[in-house]
Amino acid sequence: MKYWLLGLIGVCWAGTVQAQRLVFCDNVYTDADQPPEFKGGEDALMAWMGKNISIPSTCVKPGEELADRLVIQFTIDTTGKVVSVTFSDPLLSQSCGVRLQRAFLQMEGWTPAVHQGKKVCYRYRIPLHLEWNR
Repeated sequence: MKYWLLGLIGVCWAGTVQAQRLVFCDNVYTDADQPPEFKGGEDALMAWMGKNISIPSTCVKPGEELADRLVIQFTIDTTGKVVSVTFSDPLLSQSCGVRLQRAFLQMEGWTPAVHQGKKVCYRYRIPLHLEWNR
């Protein structure tokens, strides 16, 4: 599997904010024999997110309302590192989007996915329900 770490890129277009460490995988799976696992399991992942992820209502562009649901997708490479983070909501300000992406890119503790006996890149998806103090 080809693997090049080229740097960190943040790009904003058409309502999708994306940040990534460029990693070229032969394939990125959304289903594998053994999906990736966060150290400590799902409870530990939720605890990590509760500690490290916050989206204050000030992140919404002035005069707009952010949806109550935000889907975050990230790719976990064959070493267990988060290498790409995307989410789609055009109303999230770019500065808050970049802060959110940085948090996910710094997340450690993943065991990579395994498919047919090989470690593979895997696209992980987390739907978040947001509660705003309005």
